[in-house]
Amino acid sequence: MKLKLFFLSSLLLIFHYGCDEVINDTNLPYVEKLVIRGIVLDGDIVDSLYVGRTLPYEENIGYSSSNNTTDRESYVKDAAVTISVDAQIYILKYVKGGYYKNDSLFVKTGKTYRLHVEWNGKTADAVTTVPETPMLDSVNVSYKNIATYQYGSQNEYICTGYVRTKANDILSLAVKFEETEIYNDTIKYTYGYGSGSTVQKRTQTDNSIADILTKKFTYFNGRTTSIDQRIVFTLKNYDEPYYRYYLTSSGTIGESNFSIEPKPVAWNVSGDAIGMFIGASKSVTKTYRLQ
Repeated sequence: MKLKLFFLSSLLLIFHYGCDEVINDTNLPYVEKLVIRGIVLDGDIVDSLYVGRTLPYEENIGYSSSNNTTDRESYVKDAAVTISVDAQIYILKYVKGGYYKNDSLFVKTGKTYRLHVEWNGKTADAVTTVPETPMLDSVNVSYKNIATYQYGSQNEYICTGYVRTKANDILSLAVKFEETEIYNDTIKYTYGYGSGSTVQKRTQTDNSIADILTKKFTYFNGRTTSIDQRIVFTLKNYDEPYYRYYLTSSGTIGESNFSIEPKPVAWNVSGDAIGMFIGASKSVTKTYRLQ
């Protein structure tokens, strides 16, 4: 009995000192890395590739109203940024806010783009291939009333898109509820509610996952003067690295409930950097009218 009490007392002391321990910010490990964010989109020029850097945790970033910038910005203004495709190298020029562009670099499906960034002795590299535009054959919406209140009702919408794609395509389906109202018999006002996107991969063995993509959401409608209600479907195809990033970006912890190590994010940028450089197809849209 004494042995059990001694063990319990020791365990409580461990938890006591563990909970009271104060961690000093200055002792946290820090390695400066480049931060890359960019999407090469079919049919567009490359005009918004972001290059930044990580900052120490303890560093205070103050806001200056005089120049409308932070005292120490996280973005990088003087990086050497290039993208190569078909044995041709394009130099990206700095614009503002960490963004770089090249007005002559037009993105096309099926092409592979290689990014290279150099700054302050650090490098970042990434490769992406722009996928083909998917085909959204048709869309359908079913909905039902969940609750009715004095000032409106709440409905559940199930939105389905029928898609024709190839195996291993990474599909993103987003839906947006849009509504137009009329005031005083003359003024029209349109607003929208987006419910985010659902990302799925069509595999070699299960093609049905891409044949039918489903998105469900609920919406409270407190207005009674609507003259037009519709749901807009937006379908896009991404390169394979985006799917790996999508699966890990939530930072889910390991299988054990006591795990303290988060699942690492699957960046596709290598070198002294983190971030994503991904290819995407054109957006395909279809509209389903509810009235």
